[in-house]
Amino acid sequence: MSPFRVLIILPLLLLFLELYLIVKVGALIGALPVLLLILMSAIAGVWLLRTQGFAIFRRAQAAMARGEVPALQLLEGVVVMIAAVLLLVPGFLSDLCALLLLIPWLRRWMVIRFLRRGRPARPGGGDGGAPPEGPPGQRVIEGEFERRD
Repeated sequence: MSPFRVLIILPLLLLFLELYLIVKVGALIGALPVLLLILMSAIAGVWLLRTQGFAIFRRAQAAMARGEVPALQLLEGVVVMIAAVLLLVPGFLSDLCALLLLIPWLRRWMVIRFLRRGRPARPGGGDGGAPPEGPPGQRVIEGEFERRD
């Protein structure tokens, strides 16, 4: 299946699944409580977007002031923004995904895994593990050389 078809079919399937869940939950608890739940999750999404977005922005600024690269903070910010948008989308499946993204330890674990996956491989193979062994306290630099007289 072509990627273009997947980009069309997947959102439609998710839309139908969301509608199905809304109808099923509405049959169990009633239409008004379902509408209130959807409205409350949208309000929570807007609130979260404002508060958490600014908090993560301040942490990224503090990391830059310390001379660190704020990759972790920025990617956590992106995940929080995605969660906020998912809360704005009406439906229970998107709300569940958003709540999972908002669990701090789970969010950080996902971001760290993403950062490790994006790390370039070492030249010459290997997984980028321990450096080559050498005398204690000395740094070993691998390479080729040619002696010329």
